[in-house]
Amino acid sequence: MFNIVLNNKSITLYNPISIKDIINIKKLYFDKYIFAIINNKKIVNLEFIIYKSSNINIISKNSDYAEKIIKEIILFILGFSIKKIFNKCYLVKSNIEKNKIYCDFFLKKNSNLKNINLIEKNIINLFKNKYYIKRKIIKLNEIKNIFYSKYKKNYIKNLNKNDNINIFSLNNYINLLDINNIDEIVDINLNNLFKLDNFIYKIWYGKNINNLFNRIYIYMNTLSYKKVLDKYRDHRIINNKIKLFYINKTFPGMIFWKNNGLIIFNELKNFIREKLKSYKYIEVISPILMPKEIWYKTEHLKYYDKNIFDVTIDNKKYCIKPMNCPGHINIFNNNIRSYKDLPYRISEFGQCHRNELSGSLHGLLRTKTFVQDDGHIFCTEEQVYKEIKNCIEMIYDVYSKLNLFKIKVKLSTRPNNKIGDDYLWDISEKNIKDILNCCNINYDINYGEGAFYGPKIEFIFLDYLNREWQCGTIQLDFFLPQKLNSFYINKNNKKNNPILIHRAIFGSIERFIGIITEEYYGKFPIWLSPIQILILSISNNQNNYINKISKIIDKYNIRYKIDIRNKKIEYKIRDSIIMKIPYVFICGNLEELNNTVSVRTIDKNDIGSFKIKEILNIIKKEILNKIYN
Repeated sequence: MFNIVLNNKSITLYNPISIKDIINIKKLYFDKYIFAIINNKKIVNLEFIIYKSSNINIISKNSDYAEKIIKEIILFILGFSIKKIFNKCYLVKSNIEKNKIYCDFFLKKNSNLKNINLIEKNIINLFKNKYYIKRKIIKLNEIKNIFYSKYKKNYIKNLNKNDNINIFSLNNYINLLDINNIDEIVDINLNNLFKLDNFIYKIWYGKNINNLFNRIYIYMNTLSYKKVLDKYRDHRIINNKIKLFYINKTFPGMIFWKNNGLIIFNELKNFIREKLKSYKYIEVISPILMPKEIWYKTEHLKYYDKNIFDVTIDNKKYCIKPMNCPGHINIFNNNIRSYKDLPYRISEFGQCHRNELSGSLHGLLRTKTFVQDDGHIFCTEEQVYKEIKNCIEMIYDVYSKLNLFKIKVKLSTRPNNKIGDDYLWDISEKNIKDILNCCNINYDINYGEGAFYGPKIEFIFLDYLNREWQCGTIQLDFFLPQKLNSFYINKNNKKNNPILIHRAIFGSIERFIGIITEEYYGKFPIWLSPIQILILSISNNQNNYINKISKIIDKYNIRYKIDIRNKKIEYKIRDSIIMKIPYVFICGNLEELNNTVSVRTIDKNDIGSFKIKEILNIIKKEILNKIYN
């Protein structure tokens, strides 16, 4: 017989028993708990057998303490696995953020980065099997004899000489863990609570390009933050506050853009236009209605008949275009082209319609009508490499300006319903693989998911919940130009079919705005913000001064609004926070006297008083440089 204390309640037991069985005996909800702590010293799983008197605390999955312990253990095991897989490496830095953790490491020469896929397998296998992490408390002078890496020594320099240092060991691996009072961690299975990002990011510290390290992210899958983020970062919830768009229930899937949303929409279009101009595209508009026979020729109707709207006018059948490529091919075919005219690059912000099922519609993320930032390049076989490389470069350039760095790349290969022979598909897929390899881009192969007319590169954005969103695509197409009789005159004065490259950066602009609304939590970078400055009066006495300021702002071409309502300044500031406005100018008697404004930023920071032109020059520079704050 022995006694235990379970969450401060005493229980008498007569035989060895697992913690899980104790929970069931006490009629507690087993699925609520994740692990237990024995005598405040030892973390164990719920299958752990108790055979002597003990003090046991069972820890709820959704507690802050559980989340901290889980992250610390996973971070430790990540470091262990990196060292195991990449034997010749130094761990540089690791960190825990709200919903992710990361580890930076430096690889010695001749290490194979392709082994990254083995890291997650190693972590999963370790959690499935038995492992034992043990703590030892040492002084600072002892730790110098344990860690030889110069990177770890830089960290040690910042420790207090009198600190007791907690080091933890697993087999021959030793590292630090921010867990106090715990001596042992035994066999805690944390699978399904994390997802390793199977891509390595390049990070550098300081200005020295030689300080280039590799970073691996792990995204947490704990319930506590998921529930909150799912609810509050839903773009439809955010839209209720910042007023971007409206959807009428009587015709779902159709977006009504309000002025705030239209500003973002047009800013994104103008941003892409700047890039297209630098890459020598010409912008066109193709008709929304085109004869049905064109869609038969291209075989789109064969594969997408149920998704295409059609109409009959004067006994002739038309389709409302679901995509822009046949229109662009018709523009190319309008003139006889020479090889000297290639590459011929066309772009369009084309309004497309697709008959999506009503049950699948979801705000901006799934609609029946959308604008696609479409581009098509007609080129020779020799030009394919450079053109696709330029497309990749442009896509990454755009995403980086938008602070979207978590990008996966997939190569989607021939589907079962492909057109054309295997020989051309072999060439197409090999070309794309060679280009991706030459660009040092890690990619997964998405077997059988290419378009019916050619393989495609997919650029997948991972959002704040680690959900995947396909945005950009590049597709290589040997077939549609043949179907619609496109040709150019080659050097030998003979007709050749051009190769067609389909390219989109955002994909659907509506969908992209939905994605970044959630990713930014409605706090758009200032160049995208519908209202860039809000001017607030403390009382009616400042109305004339505010009018004077507004005339100055007009000359800077900055978007602003004025709030001179007869309300307390605290309420006006609160409203500016709800509306996610980047800058707030507060005008009172003192500001008017000194010809200044008091400035607050979107993160509730008072940054002081400024002369009006001084702060406007700062803001204008941020807008022009597309600064992401």
